Amino acid sequence: MPTFAVSLHFVVEGPDGVRREHADRVFDGYAAVQDAAAHLLGSSWSYAERPGHAQVEVELTVEAPDKALAFERGCAGVWWAIQDAGGLTPGTAEPARGPAAVVYRVAGESVQLVRA
Repeated sequence: MPTFAVSLHFVVEGPDGVRREHADRVFDGYAAVQDAAAHLLGSSWSYAERPGHAQVEVELTVEAPDKALAFERGCAGVWWAIQDAGGLTPGTAEPARGPAAVVYRVAGESVQLVRA
């Protein structure tokens, strides 16, 4: 089955001092998803604090029959991890906002064939 590289770039909004802790919970949550899903072959995550927000870069290796399904499979695990940690992802199912809400906004995305 073909393998794809799925890249997601997020701007993370939320209270100072909360964003990093939340991102760590998301990273751990995704690791559990990846361990349970044979089509999620690997991932790397990076976090960079900026004034008033953070940036999160996610690189996923996903096995799928086509590019669209690779993107869907990769994103599903990421969205689940964000929401399971109590974060918000605009455009998907969202829990109620609170004063300490952490919001992950997609700033960029791409899918590339790695191996046919």
